[in-house]
Amino acid sequence: MLRLLFWEGMEYGDTRLPDESERQEHYRHKIAALQDGQDRGVVTDAIPARDLLFLLIALANWSTVVPQMRRIVVGGEDSDHDRLRASVKEAARRLIAR
Repeated sequence: MLRLLFWEGMEYGDTRLPDESERQEHYRHKIAALQDGQDRGVVTDAIPARDLLFLLIALANWSTVVPQMRRIVVGGEDSDHDRLRASVKEAARRLIAR
């Protein structure tokens, strides 16, 4: 799925996507959930909810989009993948921490 999104970005650039309104609605719910967490004081409000969601998606998915860079920078062993996964989780926790 990520590779398709990456390709879609290269293909469409900044032009409107097919079914873009429906896709925006899907993400509005996720943004609302983050906003709720911010309003309740359990998620940082230092970053707007919509930007925070974008950053979390990027953080969680980038190593899948560029596996060659993951292998070059992080390493190619299972233990390297496990360590990176733990690091991404910790980074996400810190990104949303109040």
